[in-house]
Amino acid sequence: MNSVIKKTSYLLFILVFITLCIPPYKAQYIAPVKPQNAPRIEQRAKTRVYTAPTGKALEIAKMVSRETNIPLDTISRIIWAESGYNPNAEHLNKNGTTDHGYFQINDIHIPEAKSMGLNINNPYDNARFAIYLIKTQGLIPWTASKAKWYN
Repeated sequence: MNSVIKKTSYLLFILVFITLCIPPYKAQYIAPVKPQNAPRIEQRAKTRVYTAPTGKALEIAKMVSRETNIPLDTISRIIWAESGYNPNAEHLNKNGTTDHGYFQINDIHIPEAKSMGLNINNPYDNARFAIYLIKTQGLIPWTASKAKWYN
């Protein structure tokens, strides 16, 4: 019996030694090798190229330009930079507010627009409120997108 205990103890010692001293096997990841003459694939950021407005967007840009004496090209570029000429464009800001329409009028202006009888979700009313903002503040409300529309 004594020899059985010795053999068991010896085997247990060997197992513990192996477990503690020999690191476990880890499979190594081998990256695929690219041929030297393989073509490089360049990914470029999507850039939007300005296009002049047409249809309703052009009509609204002309109206705002006429009422504010801001060049038509500048007004068109603001609308393009802000909404991409989408009259239903909406943008949720980090602060929880939302911008609406061609000129991306912020919803903090809704009470003021309503008091003027305007609905900033209507394209023409959105433009009328933009005219009001331009007459009272200049182009300051659109400085966040200035890099996109100012040349």
